[in-house]
Amino acid sequence: MAKRTLRKTKVSIIVNLVNIFNDAFKSRTKEFRSALRPRISSTKFKAEFGKRYTDKIVDNTTQSKTKEGSKFPDNTYSKEYAKKKGRTGPVDLLLSGDMLNSLRGKISGTREITISIEGSTAPRAHGHITGGGNLPRRDFFGLPRKDEVKIMLDTVKALANG
Repeated sequence: MAKRTLRKTKVSIIVNLVNIFNDAFKSRTKEFRSALRPRISSTKFKAEFGKRYTDKIVDNTTQSKTKEGSKFPDNTYSKEYAKKKGRTGPVDLLLSGDMLNSLRGKISGTREITISIEGSTAPRAHGHITGGGNLPRRDFFGLPRKDEVKIMLDTVKALANG
């Protein structure tokens, strides 16, 4: 599981590519895995994986999905917010798009990437993730393991063919 840090100034996930790689290719031979594993350390691979990871978080969020892949438990906006938004639901956390557009993936280790939201949108993201005040908890920040494995397989395939 990815390690998450949730602060009002920054929310982040450290994604260990080796663990996802091992899950994605567990049915393959040890020799196959050993031959392929060094590719996940390349800057190109990590950058592509990070882009796909952030894109999938945005995609899931705009479909009202939590980090586990289930629907947000409270999937309608309050009356006041619905007026501002122009509709009652489903919740997509996209009033201006600033928060989800600020998602960034960066290389943070030999076989790790960090997905984060920092700056002026971090407090808003923190509020949605943890709930509090007038915000219900809508934890969008992360992905189910099956999505991480699919991103790994798709990234390996894309870079092998490209």
